[in-house]
Amino acid sequence: MPVWSKGIVVGPATGGSFRPVIHIPSPPVASSPGLPDANLLEPAPRARHRVRRFRHYFVAGVGLPRWFICCVTVLNGFSAGARTLYIPMSLRNDPGFLRRANQGTLQLAIGRAPKFARPAPPAAPIELEIAVSATQTLLDRVDERFQQAPHDTGPAMYELQSGLGAIRSAATPESWQGVVARCLAHPVGQAVWQDPFTAHSFRKPRGYSGDAELLDYLYGLSDVPARTSPLGASIFKHMIAQQGGLSVRSRGEILADLIDETASLFKSPRVLSIACGHLREGLLSSALKEGRVGELVALDQDTLSLAEVDRVFAGTAVRTVNHSVRDILAGKARFEGFHFVYAAGLYDYLTERVAARLTHIMFDMLAPGGRLLVANFAPRLPEVAYMETFMDWTLIYRTPKQMAALSDNISGDDWKSHRLFWDAHGNIIFLDIVKRNGLAPRFGQEMRLLDCRAKWMRDYQTPRPVGPIPGGNATISHNR
Repeated sequence: MPVWSKGIVVGPATGGSFRPVIHIPSPPVASSPGLPDANLLEPAPRARHRVRRFRHYFVAGVGLPRWFICCVTVLNGFSAGARTLYIPMSLRNDPGFLRRANQGTLQLAIGRAPKFARPAPPAAPIELEIAVSATQTLLDRVDERFQQAPHDTGPAMYELQSGLGAIRSAATPESWQGVVARCLAHPVGQAVWQDPFTAHSFRKPRGYSGDAELLDYLYGLSDVPARTSPLGASIFKHMIAQQGGLSVRSRGEILADLIDETASLFKSPRVLSIACGHLREGLLSSALKEGRVGELVALDQDTLSLAEVDRVFAGTAVRTVNHSVRDILAGKARFEGFHFVYAAGLYDYLTERVAARLTHIMFDMLAPGGRLLVANFAPRLPEVAYMETFMDWTLIYRTPKQMAALSDNISGDDWKSHRLFWDAHGNIIFLDIVKRNGLAPRFGQEMRLLDCRAKWMRDYQTPRPVGPIPGGNATISHNR
């Protein structure tokens, strides 16, 4: 018999019948609402015993200690991709913890937790019929919750996003396309499209998702239209507060700080923003407001975005240029002598080959001592499945290893420092490279480059915890 220790069980809200794919020893307590029946959970035969311990884990904004145990739970007959957390009893009576945890799809139940979790091997991907059936059940339940509480859609939206995320992680690519089609045909689609943010992305008024008008919602610069229904306004409020929106705002603050830092290092520096959008980070830059930036070139292929930049930054050092990434790659648009060159939301849409080539070209645009910065979302946003279904917004996500590989074509003799770091919420990875000042390279420079990248790969082998990074940015840098 396994040894049990007192604890509090946190699991996702569930419904319907259960056919566990991942088995754990059943605790000797009665079943609780929102959790599978204890009789259905049995030890898996020949299961490999392993406990995965993470330093930090966040549930509904609550940081947990490092000594809890993480197990896999189940949802509607397939692996949910979520986790059942066993938390010390000391948190059982914390009203703040219970209140915040119950705001999402997580429900609490008092019980006993095993000291050792025994997950079985990963289950095979679910096929189309199972994926569509699970999606239908999920959508029906969410639609009912929308109708019951149109002014408070947060719990229903969390259930929708987490449920779709679980299905996406378990489905084959072909099955996922069937899930997308089922979502678009369900009445839930008409409900979420009452949210102006979701509807704007799906309808693509400028021809593509993620345009500058959409990001203005995340920056808080566009209000909810007056004709928006209470349901749509509630969903809008929920979406703006999600991890993607938090990281977009954090990204703007990082860019503004780096513009100011560049102005402190160089007199009247030249800055280039590629795919600038509405250049909202310029509103946060004190150096640009005070006239300490010599020139800021805002490049974009969208003439409507450039018109907004001209209107907002009239009389400043900002100069707009109408060019596309293809123009840069083809050599039709050439730039040089810049002290700071960056691309904030562009790389989320570029293939590996194009991104690596553009990184090299952007590096060549730098003056000696200049800085190159590119940003990319990591594959860990909890709202990814919702974006790909109801928003028709698909990004290209990159891991730290893939971000580091974008600079493979840049010689180690040419850069002074090379680092990767995260935004404050741990969803966006930044590649930051500073060009050398033109001094003769030191002996063994290429070997040090290889050693640095080998260290990166070792550092990123350990999975990062889910949730924000406590204490701000997590940075790994290599300076000379």
